[in-house]
Amino acid sequence: MFSQSSQMTRAARAGRVWTPSGVEPGANPAPAAVAGFVQRSYAAQRQARVALRALRVGVQYSGKLPRHQCVIVANRCSPLDVLLVASHTPLLPMIDERYFQLPLVGAALRATGAVATSRRDPIASAAATRRCLRALRAGVHVLCFPELGPGHDESVLPFRSGPFRLAQLARAHVVPCAIHAARSPNVVHAFSVRFLRSFHGDAATESALAREARRSVQDSLPDPRRARPHRTTRSSRASTRA
Repeated sequence: MFSQSSQMTRAARAGRVWTPSGVEPGANPAPAAVAGFVQRSYAAQRQARVALRALRVGVQYSGKLPRHQCVIVANRCSPLDVLLVASHTPLLPMIDERYFQLPLVGAALRATGAVATSRRDPIASAAATRRCLRALRAGVHVLCFPELGPGHDESVLPFRSGPFRLAQLARAHVVPCAIHAARSPNVVHAFSVRFLRSFHGDAATESALAREARRSVQDSLPDPRRARPHRTTRSSRASTRA
């Protein structure tokens, strides 16, 4: 008897979409479904930009995304991470359901059409994976946050293999994305979003892809000890005046 991941892999190789109840024939979504995914991705971009302007958040972007569909895997920096990336390019976000319960941020996530994932409900997670797979086959980018827990300043936590399995099923590229807080005098909150070098999902195993993506993100983040601002004490100011 085959496991869930092996069933999904066998279905993708046969040009079909795996569902919890079996295999759905047809590799590509219908033209109407393609148009729906594209329209929702542009609507998500507009909603993210409106939310960031309302919150007075500034973002600096660097790097390039491939023209074809890809799976963007980013580290966690703040509850605004989805909005930070979605405001730059049309995409379909996939994020933990707990973020939908946050005030203001949850409403913004629902407005972007983000897909909620749940560790406690494997059927719902399989449905979310199926929807993201269809979005990729419709030519829409998918944004994932594969860290095993909330991120912190010093290091990026290990990545789950789920988003990389999704990239393999869709035969899509993986684009690591590094997010970190920045400084700007003109906004309340400032962030930097950097898209790193992409690699194909078929280049290695899921676990190897997860390690490579995590290493790329970790290496591109600034050293928190160097980035921490220097605070001048009273004694040092007094000695300087003297």
